[in-house]
Amino acid sequence: MENFKDTSLLIAPVDCESIVRARAEFIEALTASFEQLRNAEAAYDAANIAQGVGVYRSPRFCGLPKHRFNTPHGHEIDDLDKFIKGFDAQAWDFVLDACGLKSFMGSKELGEWEERVYSKNTLCFELPVVRTAMSEMVSKRMDSLGRSVADVYRSFSWDRESKRPKAMSKRLAVSMAWRPDELMDGGKVRLVDDLLRALHVIDGVRPPAPREAFGYKQCAAKAVDVDGLENDFVRVQGFRNGSLHLHFKNLAALEALNTFAIQSLAPRGGDTIPVN
Repeated sequence: MENFKDTSLLIAPVDCESIVRARAEFIEALTASFEQLRNAEAAYDAANIAQGVGVYRSPRFCGLPKHRFNTPHGHEIDDLDKFIKGFDAQAWDFVLDACGLKSFMGSKELGEWEERVYSKNTLCFELPVVRTAMSEMVSKRMDSLGRSVADVYRSFSWDRESKRPKAMSKRLAVSMAWRPDELMDGGKVRLVDDLLRALHVIDGVRPPAPREAFGYKQCAAKAVDVDGLENDFVRVQGFRNGSLHLHFKNLAALEALNTFAIQSLAPRGGDTIPVN
């Protein structure tokens, strides 16, 4: 898209081959550990000391839970696959952080991704899979950004009659977003994060990590210190009535974001959008 900065510069290289090698070593060591634990259980059973009603005569008393691998999550000894999936999920999460692809995701997509990581529902971290998946995600990064921008404009700057985005001007008012004692609408402040993240990306600047973003931290703290937020793109004011006012400072980035919004969301054939 013309007039936009080269967002490929926001994608950093990551040494995935080293992670794949470490994964193989992890699986080898874990498999050996499981075998040693099975041998320990067999030796315990052979001792035949758990018979009778002795209070302390149990595998658990000597730190060897019967048929359990001694971890906080209590995975079955034979369930090696769960440990591998846990490694894979954390590896993928690290790579998406390190390479910068999370910069293109909105809060909704980031939440869905975090759920996949938590449930260990990611692809296996093997080199052919990694190369294919990373190539696809990098090539579709602007589609991901487009979905995030769509959510922002539909919530903050949308013409309901024409069902088209409205161009944001120098100031954006977000009503009922917060109040001094607690968050009123965590969804709205996370959309503010999505907006700020998109401004960074459109201008070719790596945004703060998702967990360092304004809305995420305010939601986590259940408090708002909005008057402390100012960067090269925006200054945020908070009012006692719960409104947030965003004063845009980088108007070139804002104009580029408006252009991106119309190209992503407006019906084909339209070349203008109403000004908010």
